[in-house]
Amino acid sequence: ALEAASATLGAGVLDAAVAGPLAGGLDDDDVAAVALVAADGTAHAWFGLRLRPRPESVPQQRSAPSQRGVDDRSALRLLHDVEMTLTAEIGRTRLPVRQVLELVPGTVLELDRAAGAPADVMVNGRLVARGEVVVVDEEYGIRITEIVGSEGA
Repeated sequence: ALEAASATLGAGVLDAAVAGPLAGGLDDDDVAAVALVAADGTAHAWFGLRLRPRPESVPQQRSAPSQRGVDDRSALRLLHDVEMTLTAEIGRTRLPVRQVLELVPGTVLELDRAAGAPADVMVNGRLVARGEVVVVDEEYGIRITEIVGSEGA
């Protein structure tokens, strides 16, 4: 994703990493904050992409909310062609290591969902949507039935 962003935004140099509180710069208007999320959905780290340079000699001025929204949309438009990997999950199961080592072709794993239950659509391990499994041109697909907001994830 960073390579695609670099292709869109042009060449640049990464600055030194700085550890600090989340509010320490990631809430600026010109920074897109991104979480490094584990498979279980917990955020392990955050990083920010400054979408336009800010000279340190010029004081940071917050724009009016209506203008800021326009700036945010145009800045995010730069990332529209960045590809993300989505994963569809139809269920899970837990096995002890012994049983995992005993798996052979033909073994059936019972999942934690009923047949016909919606599949979860995940981005970087985070639930973003649910849908039903369909077949399109001999390949599986997901028909989205629900977009999951941050409060439902």
